[in-house]
Amino acid sequence: MSQFLPIRHWMLGAALALTTSTVCAQTPTVRYAFSGNATDLSGNGRTGTPLGGATYAGGSQLVIGDNAVDQLQIPAAAANGLTDFTVTATVRFNTIHNASAAGLNPILSGANNTVPATTDNALLLTLGAGVSAWRMQINSIDYRFGYGAITPVAGTCYHVTFVRQGAVGRCYINGVAMINTVSGTTNAAVSTATITVDPGGLLVGQEQDFTGAFAPNIVGGGFQANQSLAGSLGELTIYNGALSAAQIQALARQTWTGEVSTTWTDANNWSYLRAPLATDNSVIPAAPTNQPTLSAAGTAADLTIDAGATLTQTAAGSLDLKGNLVSNSTSTTFGGATGFTGTVGKSISGTGTTAFANLGVGPNGLLDATPSGLSVSQVLGLQGNLTVGATPLLLRSTAAGTAHVVNAGGVVSGTARVEVYLNPTANATRGYRHMSSPVVSTPLNDMNVGPFSVFVNTTYNTSPKGLTLANFPNTFFYDESKVVGNDFDLGWQSPNSASDPMIVGRGYSVSMPALTPDFVGTLNTGNVGPLPLTNTFGGSNAGWNLIGNPYPAPVDWNKVRAIPGAIPATVTDGISVFKSTGLNAGTYLTYNNGLGTLPGGLIGVGQAFFIRVPAINSAAFTFTDAMRATPYATTTHWRAAPDARPALTLTLRNVAADLADQTMLYFEDGATAGFDPHFDAYKVGRSLGDAPTLGLPVAGEELALNGLPAAALTQAPVLPLRVRVNVAGEHEIAAADLRNLPAGLPLWLIDAEAGTVTDLTAVPAYRFQLDPAFDGARFQLQIGGAQPVATRALSAPLLTLYPNPVSAGRTLTLTLAGLDATAAAATVTLTDALGRIVRTLPLTATAGTVAAEVPVAGLPKGIYTLRAASSGQTQTRLVVIE
Repeated sequence: MSQFLPIRHWMLGAALALTTSTVCAQTPTVRYAFSGNATDLSGNGRTGTPLGGATYAGGSQLVIGDNAVDQLQIPAAAANGLTDFTVTATVRFNTIHNASAAGLNPILSGANNTVPATTDNALLLTLGAGVSAWRMQINSIDYRFGYGAITPVAGTCYHVTFVRQGAVGRCYINGVAMINTVSGTTNAAVSTATITVDPGGLLVGQEQDFTGAFAPNIVGGGFQANQSLAGSLGELTIYNGALSAAQIQALARQTWTGEVSTTWTDANNWSYLRAPLATDNSVIPAAPTNQPTLSAAGTAADLTIDAGATLTQTAAGSLDLKGNLVSNSTSTTFGGATGFTGTVGKSISGTGTTAFANLGVGPNGLLDATPSGLSVSQVLGLQGNLTVGATPLLLRSTAAGTAHVVNAGGVVSGTARVEVYLNPTANATRGYRHMSSPVVSTPLNDMNVGPFSVFVNTTYNTSPKGLTLANFPNTFFYDESKVVGNDFDLGWQSPNSASDPMIVGRGYSVSMPALTPDFVGTLNTGNVGPLPLTNTFGGSNAGWNLIGNPYPAPVDWNKVRAIPGAIPATVTDGISVFKSTGLNAGTYLTYNNGLGTLPGGLIGVGQAFFIRVPAINSAAFTFTDAMRATPYATTTHWRAAPDARPALTLTLRNVAADLADQTMLYFEDGATAGFDPHFDAYKVGRSLGDAPTLGLPVAGEELALNGLPAAALTQAPVLPLRVRVNVAGEHEIAAADLRNLPAGLPLWLIDAEAGTVTDLTAVPAYRFQLDPAFDGARFQLQIGGAQPVATRALSAPLLTLYPNPVSAGRTLTLTLAGLDATAAAATVTLTDALGRIVRTLPLTATAGTVAAEVPVAGLPKGIYTLRAASSGQTQTRLVVIE
């Protein structure tokens, strides 16, 4: 048999504390918790005596069988002399006797031998299922209370309360007042006679009747099986006085006892022998050693978490509240999904923690009445409005993820604070972060955090660009119309003031550390735009527009592309997001057509991105709520369904700095060998800092993502690769993320300088030396086919120096490749800033290549010029000794 849980002494005492002047009159005359015995917990010493087969089960229940002998005898003094009284019990009927009006399910029966033969029940409290009513008899006068909305069900636990206050009787089931079947109200006109019970005449679980025509056979006789409790009790208390409705409601709350474990869904841990239902007002007190953990679906009406109590909701747990939440606990964790779905507006109050992983607001809304405010770390779903209190709603952002809002008919009414975690994995120090505001009209200096403050200087906008400008600003927007002479960097402009409002939908580049700035204000929702997009001058670096996600939710670029007309015809579908890798360093992540290096095509909260008008033209872009991502996602994904398209990613890496750039190739029907706005994506200039740049040249432009016709996969296409580096040294090209390619398909990398061909599917990475000055056509990729024959095709020798800058006292490694095969010698000279030759080295060429170590020991720090000459060909490089 399942364990029946008692309502403990501490809970009942707490309920009585709800009253003031009448507390002294409402003291228990007897109290039983049935924790393996019938000890009186009231302090009056009125221990009960089990008779027949009555027993205790599970350490917390009194069990009465479906027979005429099981009962608990209580000392008559517990009832004698009562005028106003209250009887409470937690009862479960395993069998409900309802075949006829004679069927009874008694909780308490009191009798004496002095009343007339026609008044055999001095006090009877019972469920009279045969007449569909709860019955209270005083001196055999019957008062009935209908079921209302709570129809008794066998096997279900109920909190039952009978009250007499003067000439008024009431019955409460689970704290709800039942309707008297005569008056039609919750009040019944009852006898005011003082309760008188003979010794041995106060019984639990049986109804006692005459055995003959008259007394003295009333007390302890006339028992019938169909007038037995046939169930169990978890608590029984008789009070000397009438409890108020508020006290009864407090007693009737579903109360956590933690009797057997910490599991919320275990019936043995609750006072009603079941987990709360949507109609139960429930409380978690601080006293139980076992505090609840919710790892499955749970529900309740009102839920109160007392100070000192703890509710642990795991990520797998869900809590559906139909009423209010009162949280006075400072250690509660709402780690799963918590929803407020009641038929009227509800509230969250209390002095404790109200931090939610996922918070759902039903159509009727939710009021934040907490002093500390609410926070959400994953998803805030709004079918109705969330009305924020005095403390702004906090949308958290951490290494684990960033909270976002789903407006599904409701909004946040009030102020919110949106955090944007800047991931330090790629760059833990200061670097350019492309930012956008998710709130209305917040100033730029709202991004101030810790040691960082926004600094602007409009002198930058009219001065020659360069890091030598005094008071160099750290915050910029991008104005495409300033890109004169195809110089991409001319587009960066400083705002007028740090207090300027951030324009919703505009992107900003901010040089700041990897901190967590926040944006405070009214959350953006609905249409944002139209935002102007332009290409003023044309050219390979023109037409780039930096716009920003305006929502407190990710923008899903796959959704954008699926909306007809969302991307203007004069605008390409591809987008690029800057990834900071250091001070003035970083690479761009690109996405289009479900593929690319930007994970999932998700533009995060507070993230700006580049979009391009490829030719001289103008257009406009409007963000809509339909573009927002709704599921919470923290992992990289490509498409909702497996992507069957053949694809490969090429990686170019600076070996020493371990910084890389990527470009992607894929094959799909509808794509062409030229540029396709809906299949391809342009490269946004060069990577910054020590990161290299890898692109696919097409028609004078450079692509980061290139779709080719599906048929090309069998035609062994040869594609030029544009490889550029920002520092001299060893670099490598590798093929990564090979998907859905034919088995055994080779990927031939052709190095025209070295005259080599390498299958990137067989070799993990191809390494080579390269200098920043080189911008030639050195590499090609042949996809499939027979191994090609490589020929050296450089138009001029290639000079590489490493390291450069070089530390004083070190040596400089020099390589001069691509010389005529007949060249036998070369001369290297090093000249200082005054034109004086400080080093001369005669060198020998072998197979068109010169390799040597150039010593710089003894030379002062400064800038030098190195010249390498052979067979009439000369290469020049600047060398920095530091």
